[in-house]
Amino acid sequence: MTWSTIYIDGRKGFKEAVRIQLKDTWMAGAPEDGHALVMYWLREDSTLRDFKLAIGSKIIFKYRLQFFASVDEYLQSQKKEETKLSKDENRLVRKMIAWQKGGVRIKPLLTKRKPVPQD
Repeated sequence: MTWSTIYIDGRKGFKEAVRIQLKDTWMAGAPEDGHALVMYWLREDSTLRDFKLAIGSKIIFKYRLQFFASVDEYLQSQKKEETKLSKDENRLVRKMIAWQKGGVRIKPLLTKRKPVPQD
């Protein structure tokens, strides 16, 4: 029999909630408090969707659960990359900040329309 490994991460308290919800129907690998992830093994005839359905959407959304196929995938998700803005985007951000402080007047996008004569 072949097993696939799934790692779960989430907000504080998710490990106990998942364990209670699954009621020992799935094999747990590392539910200790010292680990950030919980590892579960799924049977070859089970899918990730089946696993998520067994946990339930309320728990998944309440604890913001994230599912990973490997520890490397989890580590990649933890790296925060700084968003690089172009020169034009930086200029627009500075202009918006100045506008919020009252230093710049921004032209309205729509101009007043002339009234349409009625017959």
